[in-house]
Amino acid sequence: MSAVTESETRRCSECRREKPETEFHWRDKAHTSRVSRCKECARRIGTEWRRDHPQDSEAKRHHKRAQNFRQYGITIEVYEEMLGRQGGVCAVCEQPETHTRNGKVRLLTVDHDHETGRVRGLLCSKCNFAIGLCDDDPELLEAAAAYLRTAVAERRELEAQITDLGGD
Repeated sequence: MSAVTESETRRCSECRREKPETEFHWRDKAHTSRVSRCKECARRIGTEWRRDHPQDSEAKRHHKRAQNFRQYGITIEVYEEMLGRQGGVCAVCEQPETHTRNGKVRLLTVDHDHETGRVRGLLCSKCNFAIGLCDDDPELLEAAAAYLRTAVAERRELEAQITDLGGD
């Protein structure tokens, strides 16, 4: 069997239009075959189904959420308890989550120690990304904070000098 190339096309089983292979999702993680509906039709059908089946859609989201929490060894109830203890905000910046997905604000992320798997708290996307980009290294994060404090102090000092010289 030959590998699928970017230039190959196939017909969508829904809209019946001929489209490039890249317009069809992979059927499996091994990328050995593609689904029969194009991405556009799959998105439209999914949106219609969620609109027509709100209870089923919420149940599916609840099940998916429970699966995600299980990977950290917690239940939805434990997550909600943690969320309550944190006042519904990020453990680092003490702000609510602002990132959205499909028009809905995301849940706070379960932060965990990558070596032990132990859950540390709930973080907003920004704080979780920042900690992750610094490889969970407290010294690196402290160095970054010190760098920013110095830069802010220097900027304020320069602004004060400009103000003293009569500039705005």
